[in-house]
Amino acid sequence: MCAENSAAATKSPSVRAGDRILAIDCLPTLATSIEAIGFGPLVHARHDHLDARLLAKVMPDLIVAPLLAPGFDAIELSETLHRLGFRGRFVVFAPSLPNARTVTAELRAHCPALAIDLIQIDAS
Repeated sequence: MCAENSAAATKSPSVRAGDRILAIDCLPTLATSIEAIGFGPLVHARHDHLDARLLAKVMPDLIVAPLLAPGFDAIELSETLHRLGFRGRFVVFAPSLPNARTVTAELRAHCPALAIDLIQIDAS
């Protein structure tokens, strides 16, 4: 579990002009949907390539990723981001969920040191 930062859960998932956005393991259909709602341009990377050097090179303000991906989920990714010293915003994209508030609360509770938001999106 990540260390606590009580202010982390209050950040908005909005994107500001000039934000550097790192997309972790976003399939093309998801990436297209993410860019269509105003997140972009995206710098793409694979989860297994995520390390401190990549974060230092890209210097992302925002990291986006799917809730579930082959080999990892958003909770595992949040732990990795925290361990690597990432202090920006983390936006998780998911298909329609029956209780998105519960999922968001679980993500934030598991890693309160990060500003985490969940956006439901149709990536079909």
